[in-house]
Amino acid sequence: MILHDLGIARNSLVAYCALVSHTASLGSRHSRRVTRCVVSATTSTPWERRAEGLAAAIVFERRLGFTNARGASLSFHLFAVKEVLSFPRRTRRMDQIRSKLVEQLRRYPTMEFTQRRQLVNGELVGFLDMIHRAQRQDIQMRAGVSPDHSKFSNQRQIQTPSPVSKDGLMSREELRSHPQFLSLPSIDDVIIRSAKDFQRLRQDTDAWRDARKVSQVSASTVWKILGFAEEQAACKLGIAKNSSMIDHEISISAWKRACDVDFEEDFSDVARFRMDWGVCHEPRAIHSLLCTSSGRAGLLQVVETGMHLLDDQSVLPAGLGLSDLPVISASPDGFIRTRLDLLSPWSSPEVIEVKCRCPYQPVGTGWVKKKLPPQSAVQPHQFAQIQFQLLCTNADLGYLVSFVSPDAWRMLSVPRNDTWLDLALSFIHEYYQRFILPKTPPPVDYFNSESYGSFLRLTRTLSSQAALRQSESTNIP
Repeated sequence: MILHDLGIARNSLVAYCALVSHTASLGSRHSRRVTRCVVSATTSTPWERRAEGLAAAIVFERRLGFTNARGASLSFHLFAVKEVLSFPRRTRRMDQIRSKLVEQLRRYPTMEFTQRRQLVNGELVGFLDMIHRAQRQDIQMRAGVSPDHSKFSNQRQIQTPSPVSKDGLMSREELRSHPQFLSLPSIDDVIIRSAKDFQRLRQDTDAWRDARKVSQVSASTVWKILGFAEEQAACKLGIAKNSSMIDHEISISAWKRACDVDFEEDFSDVARFRMDWGVCHEPRAIHSLLCTSSGRAGLLQVVETGMHLLDDQSVLPAGLGLSDLPVISASPDGFIRTRLDLLSPWSSPEVIEVKCRCPYQPVGTGWVKKKLPPQSAVQPHQFAQIQFQLLCTNADLGYLVSFVSPDAWRMLSVPRNDTWLDLALSFIHEYYQRFILPKTPPPVDYFNSESYGSFLRLTRTLSSQAALRQSESTNIP
């Protein structure tokens, strides 16, 4: 009956979902037959619909779990990975499908498999190896540029290098296995009852990405709302005139995102590659913190965290309430806690924000790798991001971790400044009333008062005063 239904629906997504919905009820002896049927049923299907079907099936199968599905589930997913990664054409839609598939594969709980003994050692090792290679290949393929991307972007087309550095990459799962890294629970163990539960969502999951749609302004984009991308403001902040951060379109994109949570900014190939670089190397940067003398001695701990919304427990300026502001959120890269000795209690959590410097610079249609040192100062937009992370998490101190390699990184401390936050929130309130509520796009240099000029000068002064944490300076060659 199953095979008959599959044959009828061979050119639709129903075929994949029908197959997977019955997989859990099949014994392992049927797995090869089912997999052969999938292969034959999808041979004549257009490659893009095939990929969409496989991605949809993965999502559907995740909801069913692995009860009585040892061989069939393993065979199906190995086939799905090989199939999707083998497609020759490259479009943005294909990248999204591949990313969705790899994200679903990344969510398999390794320890849960081992404890339930639903997979024998050989199958488990082979399956996890396939997942890891799929993740690496997905990252490398998304970093490249193909002619198919030309219809999506008017930027010059360049061939990007691989984001894999000589010291290699570290997966988030490897980082979570470190004894001094306190990880969040698996997404399957998180039940969302209130906005507080967003804090328990791992940042490499679809659930966290969906939760971000609740927010109109995030800590990482607040500098755009505050007008730092406008030419006059950037000049007062000391940003170089030729910087890619100076562009009114950046402000417009932030406004569109605040008005429409489903809006997705179309980044250039260069910007997208640098973001991929940062995502790839962030676990290695956090691991470098844990490898310091304090971390090895058990006196330093990094705590994983999700998304924090600005709520009624946050201290707001007099006369302002949450209803006077857009929904603001922050997703720090983690919290750091320290203690004097093994018998002492942990300190209050302090925010960490990791910035991985990309050594590749675009030159013409190619790239040149340059030797870059870690940052010695906090940039104004980074200062604004950390301040709002401190506000949303109710923390008093934050750190910017500028990472180049495990042998070259700096940790700069950024204390909370309530005076600056009060001024920033007042300008965000003005922005909310003038542009977000009426959905009117902001003009060029939309903040131009004397008080705004004083706010910019204060931002520049405070960001330049970030202090180097001396205990970590020994890691700088």
